[in-house]
Amino acid sequence: MLKDYFRLALHSVKQRKLRSWLTLLGIFIGIAAVVALISLSQGLESAIKEQFVKLGSDKVLVQAIGSGYGPPGSGAVAPLTKSDLDEIKKVKGVDQAFGRLIRSVKVQFDKEVEYTYAVSVPDDNEDLQLVIEVNNYELEQGRMLKKEDKYKAVLGKDLATDLFGKEVQLQDTLELEGKEFKVVGLLKKSGNPQQDIALVVPEAALEEILGIEGTKDMIAVKVNPGEELSTVSERVKKELRNHRNVKEGKEDFSVETPENILATLTTILAIVQGILVGIAAISLLVGGIGIMNTMYTAVLERTKEIGIMKGPSRDC
Repeated sequence: MLKDYFRLALHSVKQRKLRSWLTLLGIFIGIAAVVALISLSQGLESAIKEQFVKLGSDKVLVQAIGSGYGPPGSGAVAPLTKSDLDEIKKVKGVDQAFGRLIRSVKVQFDKEVEYTYAVSVPDDNEDLQLVIEVNNYELEQGRMLKKEDKYKAVLGKDLATDLFGKEVQLQDTLELEGKEFKVVGLLKKSGNPQQDIALVVPEAALEEILGIEGTKDMIAVKVNPGEELSTVSERVKKELRNHRNVKEGKEDFSVETPENILATLTTILAIVQGILVGIAAISLLVGGIGIMNTMYTAVLERTKEIGIMKGPSRDC
């Protein structure tokens, strides 16, 4: 009996090929949508976690709390200063600390004017190596900046290839706020939009062309080996509160560790993943209703056949 039912079902599928294939296609698309959307969200989470692994578990980032638009720290009411940096260097457990500027600048190349981010690097070679490590800078051509460089620059990949009508090459000259800078290095594409469009220049040169001194948009801190990152970050917070004369809970700065940032991003990713699963669920629901409707119609069309097949069993 079961063999007869199976043969009948197979015969019906062959008779109604288009309907059968459309039904199967609906099932395949629904399953593929769920798998693809969930895989996408999990892949995004893995990629972000990988970037934080590269950053390392011994770094702390200090920023002034901003009040406007622009790069981190640049719109702060009470920006970080060199004296803040000096205080952080004295904190127990701190191995290295350096400040950076991230500012919007006017850049001219081949008579074409554009605006982009200029990012400073310290003059000290040891701090410079830490900058390269923290930002994962990888050169495609040329070299990185040295201590003796002043009016030299290293360009992000997108800035060199896409910002201007003509591609910027090694040894070309750019004008930053009217001052000429020679290109000595080109970075590999990182996938980070801010880094790929950045213009890396010496700190002293950037301070000079912007007419600022002693201000820091962010301070990067490296913790001594063996020290607890959370413990050192709390010490930095306490020292800065005392130095800047602010009460606990009313800080005008933030001290962030990779774990803090990752926890925030994980929460955001969980929300995104939930939305993607919701979209997939709606797709499945719509597809399921379509398939149910097709199958219900097929049953209605064959009510007479079903009745005939049931007839003998009732007579028994």
